[in-house]
Amino acid sequence: MVSRLHPLLVELAPGGIAREINVSAAQAFLESIVPASPAEQTRYDLARDLVDDICRLDVQLKESHKRIANAVKTSSTSLTDLFGVGPIADFERIPSEVGSQLASATLRWSGPRPRARLGKR
Repeated sequence: MVSRLHPLLVELAPGGIAREINVSAAQAFLESIVPASPAEQTRYDLARDLVDDICRLDVQLKESHKRIANAVKTSSTSLTDLFGVGPIADFERIPSEVGSQLASATLRWSGPRPRARLGKR
């Protein structure tokens, strides 16, 4: 969304925002703009909508992180004791990697796999 916001801000004022785009900077920037034409008003309205969407999504993301952290804490998992694994991690990938390592170890230990025979008719 920020990548869609930046071109609108550049169109509203030459150069757009001089620093990194964040919600408070974008809001302050938009407050300093007075649209002079219908096209500028449309860009202004679109930029305002994008800033509102970014604010809403930022709040939802923070709430989601809190819910996930609470769920992980109540699950009493020891997975988060591993270095680099926090409450929010790619938990779909970890079991598949562990499972594939176990499967490959089992295949190594159990010897060669039986091969299908293609009989002549």
